[in-house]
Amino acid sequence: MFIKYLILLMIPLIFSLFTFGQINPRWGLIPIGLLVGLVLWEGLRWQLISVYVLCIVATIVICTNPALLSRTVINLSATITLTVLVLLFTYTFPDFQIPKLTGDYAVGVTDRQVSDADGSDIGLKVWYPAMAVEQAASQPYIADLDRGILGVSPVLFSHLRGRDTQTFQNPALSDGSAKYPIIVYSQGADSFAEDNTFLFSDLASHGFVVVSVDHPKPINAYDVDMAELAEAPQATLEALARAVFPDRVRDVEITVAHLAHLNAQDELFKGRLDTDALGAVGYSLGGGVMTEYCALHQHCRVLGNLDGNPFAEARHTGVQVPYLHLSQHTFLNLDETDPTNSASAQVAQLYIDEVSDVVQHTQNNGASAYWFQVLGSGHASFTDMALWIQPRFGPLQSMLGSGDPQALYEVIHNLTRSFLSDTLFNTNSFEATQTQYQAMLQALVSVMGTLLFTIMSI
Repeated sequence: MFIKYLILLMIPLIFSLFTFGQINPRWGLIPIGLLVGLVLWEGLRWQLISVYVLCIVATIVICTNPALLSRTVINLSATITLTVLVLLFTYTFPDFQIPKLTGDYAVGVTDRQVSDADGSDIGLKVWYPAMAVEQAASQPYIADLDRGILGVSPVLFSHLRGRDTQTFQNPALSDGSAKYPIIVYSQGADSFAEDNTFLFSDLASHGFVVVSVDHPKPINAYDVDMAELAEAPQATLEALARAVFPDRVRDVEITVAHLAHLNAQDELFKGRLDTDALGAVGYSLGGGVMTEYCALHQHCRVLGNLDGNPFAEARHTGVQVPYLHLSQHTFLNLDETDPTNSASAQVAQLYIDEVSDVVQHTQNNGASAYWFQVLGSGHASFTDMALWIQPRFGPLQSMLGSGDPQALYEVIHNLTRSFLSDTLFNTNSFEATQTQYQAMLQALVSVMGTLLFTIMSI
């Protein structure tokens, strides 16, 4: 990636250093031609703004032919400055390779919609095993993302929009199985329904139908001041759960009810959804939401929680189905416990206490419960977003983790998939997957509000 842009930058740089004496103003067509060619080749990308500016400046300087010293100094200074900027931008927001699907099925993507009692539309995006396709349109990546994420403008991620996801729009459901198990997913608090597209696509390639719920009410519409988290962590998280969980759990309930309708009448899915094989996955706040849903509804067969909390009543009851909780490492670094009573230490301890209670109650209910810390991971490691940004230092390390993003992607996705498969496909792969990634995992044991953790890996 850098080599390509460095080559492109060499042309105006050469003009900067060697345009002395009388030059032909028509040479100015070269950098502007480079600009046009670059846009046609790459499309408009905000990371390359400095390249665009450099080409325009080079054209102006060459065509106006100012004095030798001023022209050389201007061009050289601009080239060095803008080269540094473009390399910084392309390093920070890389044009990464979308992970390849690991299953045997082609993958289709479709959209459905259902209304709640208030008339609000709940968007559903569905990934599913599809017939082999040759002419179906490719499903573009995050094509519908038109708002900021975690306070970051969508402009910064515009270069990702429309990328080839190796999935296709609305092909026929595969005939490889009579029925397919279902996974219902709930996003993070201020996240979006496609925040785990790579996980959804890969699950579908292994035979799952994945339904991601696009909760209609944004987190900032609730009367919860998250700025208070630093002063009163427990009260703020409890207020968040009280305010948000009823709506989001209801969204999931409406979605699951609509799946029965799709199974009965939908042209694509009629008679092909195994509504008795329903699994749940949630990320961050969505992990707490799906835990609450599974605590309330017995038809939930298996639950995966991707670094999620807070919890509501489920903290006091646990669930009665196999439960997997994967936790981040950088914020919840158990080897470097913060001795102070800082806000971050309090939030971390609340997280530990809550997850510990859920795991212990679930075990007391007779269900299997696993809790692993994924070493080197940050909170965003459990979504696609960890692959969007390259740097791993300062606040970015706390959010994205310190480990290799591709390696973290692999362990999180394979653990989650094998855990779901053991219940919904009656496989026996989860134990082997734990062993495969034991160097990146730390098994955690819950004792009702107290956390003990193994010194060795699993």
